[in-house]
Amino acid sequence: MSKAIDVRDPWITLGECISDAEPVPTLLWGDGIEHLDIGSRALPWLTLFTHDMQTASSLDLTEESRLYPDGGPFERVIIRLPPSKEQLHAMLSWATHSLVGARECWLFGHKSEGIRSSEKILIELGSEVECLRLKRRTRVLSTSLPPNSADLELPNHRKLVRVADTPIECVSYPGIFAHGRLDQGTASMLSFLSRHK
Repeated sequence: MSKAIDVRDPWITLGECISDAEPVPTLLWGDGIEHLDIGSRALPWLTLFTHDMQTASSLDLTEESRLYPDGGPFERVIIRLPPSKEQLHAMLSWATHSLVGARECWLFGHKSEGIRSSEKILIELGSEVECLRLKRRTRVLSTSLPPNSADLELPNHRKLVRVADTPIECVSYPGIFAHGRLDQGTASMLSFLSRHK
């Protein structure tokens, strides 16, 4: 019988790492930030970002809704392991290309969420990966982001979908709604609108 997962465990383990960390401008990016202890959330060098509106409202984060954080400057970015590998790739790509000065990257999550297999994704960035903490079946991994290169491009999230035999170009982000495909509800709405102009 497996032990029940406490959603706070990754945040408790991260909080311990943050308390030991050098106080440099840091972006904490992901969902569930409300589970991080209040003392860590209040650190003056820590900036919080989530695109989850429920989390944002519970923390009174008043910035306008957007999918990716502004460019910094940050020396460190901490990413909460997202549900999909494609979303993780997109977040790492954004951090590499768009976060000014962010060269240190931490990734944290629970064993049952796939943090161990995510280590391979960090290795693909070309840097060594260090496990800063392994506790409560949670890992906090650290690596260095590669320097921003003009040769590397941000992922193109544009998709061509057909609605009532009409091609429509859409923007679809990993981790948001029905990424990569047209969901049934939106398809029905667009079909209705095409018949009732």
